[in-house]
Amino acid sequence: MQRGSTISVADSNDNSPIFEQSSYVIHLLENSPVGSLLIDLNATDADDGTNAKIIYSFSSHVSPKIVETFKINSDNGHLTLMKRVDFESATSYDIDVQAQDMGPNSMPAHCKIFIKVVDINDNKPDISINLMSQGDRGKEDAAYISEAAPLDSFVALVRVEDLDSALNGEVVCKLHGQGSFKLQKTYENNYMILTNVSLDREKRSEFSLTVIAEDRGTPSLSTIKHFTVHVLDENDNAPRFQKGRYEVFRSENNAPGAYLTSLLATDPDLDANSQVSYFLVENTVHGSSISTFVTIDPSNGAVYALRTFDREDVSRISFVVQAKDAGEPSLLSNATVVLNDPGRKRQPAGHRGSAALEPHGRRPHLQVHRGRWPGYGRQDQRQRSLRRVSLEFAELTVLVSDHGSLPQTTKAVLKISLYENMEGHVQVLDQGETPLERLLIIIMSLGAICAMLLVIMVMFAARFRTNCRVAETNHQHHPKKPSRAHHRSPSATPPMDRAPMGSRQSHHSHQSLNSLVTISSNHIPESFALELATQRHQSSSLSL
Repeated sequence: MQRGSTISVADSNDNSPIFEQSSYVIHLLENSPVGSLLIDLNATDADDGTNAKIIYSFSSHVSPKIVETFKINSDNGHLTLMKRVDFESATSYDIDVQAQDMGPNSMPAHCKIFIKVVDINDNKPDISINLMSQGDRGKEDAAYISEAAPLDSFVALVRVEDLDSALNGEVVCKLHGQGSFKLQKTYENNYMILTNVSLDREKRSEFSLTVIAEDRGTPSLSTIKHFTVHVLDENDNAPRFQKGRYEVFRSENNAPGAYLTSLLATDPDLDANSQVSYFLVENTVHGSSISTFVTIDPSNGAVYALRTFDREDVSRISFVVQAKDAGEPSLLSNATVVLNDPGRKRQPAGHRGSAALEPHGRRPHLQVHRGRWPGYGRQDQRQRSLRRVSLEFAELTVLVSDHGSLPQTTKAVLKISLYENMEGHVQVLDQGETPLERLLIIIMSLGAICAMLLVIMVMFAARFRTNCRVAETNHQHHPKKPSRAHHRSPSATPPMDRAPMGSRQSHHSHQSLNSLVTISSNHIPESFALELATQRHQSSSLSL
C-alpha cells in the first residue's frame, strides 16, 4: 500500500448558467442614439473551467426585427441599440436572451427583456382638409361657395391627428380667416368650417383661410395649412345708370338717323349677369309710338333719331330707357331721357303788331324792311316832325330775327293813322281783357254775322217766291198763245223787270254785310278783320 497519493476529482458540467433575474424591464426613449447600452447581463455558472465559461445570445425564436434593432455581446452580455426605435412604429419589444456555458452537454439558461419605448414629442400634428367644391374647377386647394349661401353653410371638413401619445398627441385646432368663417368641432379630432357672415362677391371675391393644429407637448409642435375660398357670383345686382334723368338738348331740323346721346348702365356682377342690354319702354308722344321718334342700340345704349324733329310740332320728348342684364332671372332698371330744343332757332310769332320771343342768351334783331313813311331809309334820323307830312296813314314792315346758326325771321306790318287832333281818336285797350274774353267776342261776332246772313237769305227767298206767284197769276188771267218764234217760260219774268229788282236786293245785301263786317272788325284781331275785308271785296266784285 502506497502512502501520500492525491486523488483529483474531475469537474463535470453539471451546472447551468444562472441569470441574476429572470426578466428585465427597460424604458427606452425613442430618440436614443444608436450604440446606446441598454443592459449589462450577468449570468454565473458554478462549474469550473470551460464548463463555467458563458456565451450570451438571442434565442433562436426571436424575430428578425429584434436582430436588426438590438445586439448582444456574446462575451459580456451587453445589450446595445443597433437601430433607432420609433414609438409610432413599435411601442415595445420582447427579447428572449440565453446564456450557455462551453462545457459538454451544456444546458442554456433563459431570461426575458421587456423594452418599452418611451414616446417623445417628435411628431407634428397632421391636418387633412376636404374642401367644398363646385364641379371641376382645376384647383385642389380651393373651396367654392355661392355668395347667396346662408349663414352656417358648409365650406370644408377638417381632420387633425398626432401620432404621439399623451399630451404629445393632444391637438388644439384653430382657424384664422378674418371672421367671415368659423371652425366647429364635430367629434374627436374632426371639425367643420362654416360661413359666419353673409357673403358678397362684389365686396370680396375670395378669402385666404389658415388652419393651425398644435399639440400639448413640451415643447409643443404645430402644423399650418392654407387654402382659398372663392365666392361664386349670383345675379344679385341690377344694372345701374349714372343718373336717373338725362336732359339732352337737340337741334330741330336734324337728319333722320342723327346721333342724340348715349346712356351707360354698369352691373358689378360677372359674365352673363353683367351683360347689359338697352331697350325703349313703350309709350306714346302726341299719339305716336316712341319707337317712331327714336331708337336705341341694345349693345351700347346709343340713342338715334328716326325722324326730323320740328319744335313747332314737338318741342319736348320724354321717354324711358330700360337696362336689363342677361342673368337668370334677369334684373333691370330705368332711366328717363328728356329731349329739349334749346330754342335758338324758334321763329317768333306775331300777334297784333307784337312778336313774342324766347331768345336764349342774345336779344332778337329788329329791322325795318320796307314802308311808306316820311324819311324812310335815313338811318341817321330817328325822330322826325309829322307836321308837314301829307300822308293820311303810314305803313312799315318790320323784320324780327333770332341769332341761331340758321337765323329764323318773322315780319309784322305796322299801320299808323295820322290825325290833326288825337282826342277822340285814341282807343284805349282793356288791359284786363283775357284771351278767353277775346275769343268769346270773336265767336259772338261770327254768330251775329251768320244770323244776319241767314235772315237776308230767307228774305231774298221769300221775295223771289212772291214774284213767281204774281207772274203765274197774271199769266193765268191773260193767256196768250205762245209764238213759235219767241217761246218763253210761263214763270219767266221779262229781263228789264227782273234786273233792277235783283240789283237792288244784291246791293242791299252787300250793304248789310259791310255794316256787320265793320262792326265786328272793331272787336276781332287785325289779321281776321283783313281776311273779312278781303272776302267782302271779292263778294262785291262778284255782285258787280
